[in-house]
Amino acid sequence: MGRVMIWMITGLHDPRWFQNSIENYLRQDYPEKHLVLVENGDGIGVGEYRVNFLKLGITVIRSEPGAAASLNAALSWLKANASPDDWICKCDSDDYYGPKYLDSIQEAAEAGADYAGRASLYIRTTDNQLWYVEGETDAHLFHGPTIASRLGDALDFPLVDQWGEDDLWCRAMHHAGLKPFTLAPEHFCYQRWRNYNHTWPCSDFEIRTSWLVPFRDLGPCDMDIVDGLKPRPVGSILETPNVEVNDLMATRVLMEQIDPSLKQALENGPTALAKYMQERSGQ
Repeated sequence: MGRVMIWMITGLHDPRWFQNSIENYLRQDYPEKHLVLVENGDGIGVGEYRVNFLKLGITVIRSEPGAAASLNAALSWLKANASPDDWICKCDSDDYYGPKYLDSIQEAAEAGADYAGRASLYIRTTDNQLWYVEGETDAHLFHGPTIASRLGDALDFPLVDQWGEDDLWCRAMHHAGLKPFTLAPEHFCYQRWRNYNHTWPCSDFEIRTSWLVPFRDLGPCDMDIVDGLKPRPVGSILETPNVEVNDLMATRVLMEQIDPSLKQALENGPTALAKYMQERSGQ
C-alpha cells in the first residue's frame, strides 16, 4: 500500500507547551502529515495565526476544557474533513516524538491494523535520566501518548474529569473487536519536567508506583537511544517501591474522578464497558 495520510492531534492547555507541540510536528520526516492543534477552553491565543499555520499543514480548532473534549473535537472535525482511511495519532504536548515517529504508524497501517500504540516506552525523568519500561509484545492496551488508529475505526474518547481517557479508549477499541498493532518503543519519549503543568501531574516516584511493571535505568538521557540511532543499553533494574497498589483499575484512573456510570461499567466487565462506549459515541 502507499503512504497513508496521518493526522497528529495535540490538545494544548498551557502556553509553555506550544513550542514543543509545533516542534514535534515539524520534526517528522514523514511527508503525508497534518497537525490538528486543539486549544482547550479559553485557549492560549494561537488561533489568530490560523492562516499562517495552514501554510505549514497545521489546523487550529477550539474545544471545551478537558483532554477528552479536545480529542473528540478533533475527531468530529476530522470525520467531516478527512478520509476514513487516513490515520490519526494522539500526540501529547509535553512529550517527545522523534523524526521517524509517523513512519512507525505507517507500519501499523501496512499491517492491516485498526489501532496501534506502544506497550514499551522510554521515560525522561525530572533528573534527566532515561528509564525504560518493557511491556507486552502482543498487547491491546497502549500508553496513552502513543495511541493511533484508522480514522474510520476511531471511537469517541470517554469523558473523565482529569486523565485516563486514552486508556479507556484502548479498552473500548479492543472490546469492539478491532485489530491492534504493537509499535516498537523507539521514536517516542515520555517526558517529565520540573515546575511544569503536565496534563498528568505526577512525580517520577508516582509513575513507578502506578505502573505494575519493572523499570530500567539506562543512565543520563540520550535521545539517540530513543531515536534508534544507538542500541538500547541493558541498564539496571530499579527497585520496586514498597507501596500498596490498587490493581482494580489497570487503567490508572482514580475511581473517584470518573463518571459514576463509567465506574459501574468498568466494574461490570467488558460487555458493559463496550455498551457504555457505544452509547457515548452515539451522543
